[in-house]
Amino acid sequence: MYLIVLLCSCLIILTALSICANRFHELQASVLSYGKLNLHNTKKPKTRWAHYLSTLTVPKHYFNHFYIIGLLFGINCAIELYFQKGLVFYLLRQWDQPSGSHHLPQLQCQVGLLLVNFHLARRVYESLIIERPSKEARMHMSHYLTGVGFYGAMVLGTWLEGAVHLGVWPSRTIEKGIYIMFKSLYILISTGHWNLSTLIALLLFFYANYHQYQCHSILASLRSNSTERYSVPRGDWFEWIVVPHYFADIL
Repeated sequence: MYLIVLLCSCLIILTALSICANRFHELQASVLSYGKLNLHNTKKPKTRWAHYLSTLTVPKHYFNHFYIIGLLFGINCAIELYFQKGLVFYLLRQWDQPSGSHHLPQLQCQVGLLLVNFHLARRVYESLIIERPSKEARMHMSHYLTGVGFYGAMVLGTWLEGAVHLGVWPSRTIEKGIYIMFKSLYILISTGHWNLSTLIALLLFFYANYHQYQCHSILASLRSNSTERYSVPRGDWFEWIVVPHYFADIL
């Protein structure tokens, strides 16, 4: 499947570019630092092109766009899976092919999409209601575009490898829709017919989501909107891990 190869290639390229950028002073000074780190950054760009590059920024609180756009895209994918048509389906049918998209069963794809939408909805709530981002902090446009692309790719990643079983290329009758996603989860819980990997994934997902919510609440409580002062966070995973909210993302 071409889209899977494209997404993996983009991830590898972005990782390589980040490593390379960290090796060059001009890119490190103009692109990599952001947020509160950029406010106190002493490594300023020295060349004209690097200085111009450093001006291509947006307010750091725009990071909530990552989750809003990701959630809207996730809901759109769920709707398309239900009706078996839409822009994403059309593009895949027109420009892609089914090889490599049969590795995941229908159930895992549906549950995965449901959980990702749950996670994104929770992050939308946190970023709009709980978190208190700095009004002065900014991030580079490249970070913004990467974030939007990442969460869009994450939504696709939950079901692309099982697209054949979801009716993207019509070849079999499928159970579809938001209803069947909840039904699938209910069947797993009520019958005990657990796939070990699915069970572990569900437990890790809700465990990590709970602690990430706790960590974000702790960070939000450290300062009010009227101050730019940062304090050392205490409690929950902050007692054991340096950046537990990112660790929860990895889990």
